Amino acid sequence: MLMFADSRFLYLLLLIPVVLLGYAVLRQLRGRRVKAFGDPALTEALMPSRSRSKGWVRISLWCLAFAFFVVGLARPRTGARLSEHTAKGAEIIVALDVSNSMLAQDYSPNRLERAKLAISRLTDRLQEDRIGLVIFAGTSFVQLPVTTDYVSAKMFLSSIDTGSIPVQGTAI
Repeated sequence: MLMFADSRFLYLLLLIPVVLLGYAVLRQLRGRRVKAFGDPALTEALMPSRSRSKGWVRISLWCLAFAFFVVGLARPRTGARLSEHTAKGAEIIVALDVSNSMLAQDYSPNRLERAKLAISRLTDRLQEDRIGLVIFAGTSFVQLPVTTDYVSAKMFLSSIDTGSIPVQGTAI
């Protein structure tokens, strides 16, 4: 979609027909003065290298350059239009323990995989909510800032293991 940042400059394009009309009138007046000066056939013979189209080419190129200049002043823009979207939803921050104790197999396959599965199911049910993920063991780390991109949330969730935090041990 083509938009202009300052479209009021486009009104200057209306000057182009005025300039072309003004040039045509000046050419007409010049032709009348030449006829008043003397015989048109004689003046034509005295100026054999005079070009009839050179002036029109020059004024046409000037008008084209002016049109490009005006369009540049209007600052054309392409791309999607930004729109503000207000969503009513909750911000959910999930804290996940990734210490070695989460490798205990009292749940199948282990506690960590079971917690990741529960978070994945939670993410599937979200509509307009935002989710973030903090992992911790001996220290904490923001694995995923608060976002509405549930696909990347699942991608970050799948990459978590007990080696994600180098300092082990949970001191809550």
